[in-house]
Amino acid sequence: MKKLFFVVLALTALSVYGQTSISSNKITGSSIVLNNLSGSDVKKIMQGTIFDVFNLELNSSEYNTDLKKLTFLETAKGQEYQQRLEGVRNRLINQGIITIPLYRGSTSNDYVTTIGNYDVNKRGFNLTIGFNEWNREGIPFQPGPWTNNISGFRIPNKKNFYFLAVPIDIAQKIEGNNKAVVQLRLAVDTFAIQKIGIINIETREVYIEVDYEN
Repeated sequence: MKKLFFVVLALTALSVYGQTSISSNKITGSSIVLNNLSGSDVKKIMQGTIFDVFNLELNSSEYNTDLKKLTFLETAKGQEYQQRLEGVRNRLINQGIITIPLYRGSTSNDYVTTIGNYDVNKRGFNLTIGFNEWNREGIPFQPGPWTNNISGFRIPNKKNFYFLAVPIDIAQKIEGNNKAVVQLRLAVDTFAIQKIGIINIETREVYIEVDYEN
């Protein structure tokens, strides 16, 4: 009987974790998109509760006191949500944070990480990573060691430019394509860049992704 219980428990955990598969874009019951996370999204997942993450299913007006939240957490349904949250946390720890660097201002929605023209001699693209050159009160922006704040992540200004080698057949899909954008994978603890790639922002097709080297 005990053996059967553990088998059922293992299968339950597997099915719960399966709800946060690698290919999924959005967490079921949540407004968080896994392949374009912000700093606040990561904080909700890693430090928050099921009520922070599964906000589309766990109505804040229904669970509006600590007692109501605790009562739900102690139910079988509440524990199922907790297991789902642990599955998402494990994904971030094991695979890193996926984010598309954007700078959003009151009048702009620009990519701070840009893709240059294809270098036919070096066979690749020159990228500018998160280098914000706007003026503040007429004073030119002076980047320091931690001044890049990309999607809520502190990304160091150790390298402003990066060369990404890209085969010609893939480069043809990227050059001149206004849907082609840079995507970063960050370490969940330090936000250090682990991987860098170029994807289609609409279809999320990955054109190329490589390990990031300083």
